Amino acid sequence: MPIPALSRAGLDEHLDALGLRHGHHVTVHSRLLALGMVDGGAATVMATLRDAVGPEGTIVVPAYCWQHAPDFVFDPRSTPPEKVGTLSTHAWEMGGWSRSPCPIHSHLGFGAKAPLLAAVSGLDSTGPDSDFALFHREGFHLLTLGLSLGPGATYLHHVEDCAAVPYRQPLLLSRQRRRPDGAVEPIQMRYYGAASPSCGGPGRWRENFDAVEPHLETHGALTRVPCALTGYSTYCAIADLHDQTMALLAQDPYALVLPPDETEA
Repeated sequence: MPIPALSRAGLDEHLDALGLRHGHHVTVHSRLLALGMVDGGAATVMATLRDAVGPEGTIVVPAYCWQHAPDFVFDPRSTPPEKVGTLSTHAWEMGGWSRSPCPIHSHLGFGAKAPLLAAVSGLDSTGPDSDFALFHREGFHLLTLGLSLGPGATYLHHVEDCAAVPYRQPLLLSRQRRRPDGAVEPIQMRYYGAASPSCGGPGRWRENFDAVEPHLETHGALTRVPCALTGYSTYCAIADLHDQTMALLAQDPYALVLPPDETEA
């Protein structure tokens, strides 16, 4: 079956149907292939997103880094994003972004509120001084373009942290980071990781973030629009995502996970 084409006008219609509006501040996770063959690829997607929110809005994409070798130095200005898709790669290559200084969960931003990213300490991967707390505080929306919330809502790890779920625990990780003046500083950063067997039982709890979607839809807090090739995109206010998921976890602390596969223990 041939891959359907998607013009810029078609992408505009897709974003409009989701509810993306002028002046919105948006963090975007994406799987562009699900949209079909986009005319102009990632460059068209980024240009369309930025035009949709206008100069008063903000577009943010993940720029995560998974390197942890003892001699590795994270430099917000020169360490490229890893394994976060072609839209983030294109954003990185564009330049002109602001970047947060977290050695794990950093983001690239363009637009009105992008400079706020550089003011985050970068010492919290999730939690009170993380990028995700900034998105909540500053009224951002979450757009998963060609993705469900399952693979597209890293923000939900922040909610797990806020809710102190029993299958994760705070860890202090040693990292090295290059400061704006070029000096390298050792840092201790907080990461909310999977609980050890002694804390959470044998095996690991399996992520099930898609479980949030029907709960959000019941409360009118999530829009879903089918993609041209496969799957769908979602759009929601991060405040709604946060509050509704916190309520879900208050009822069941294990609402976002499936039981461990004991054969992998």
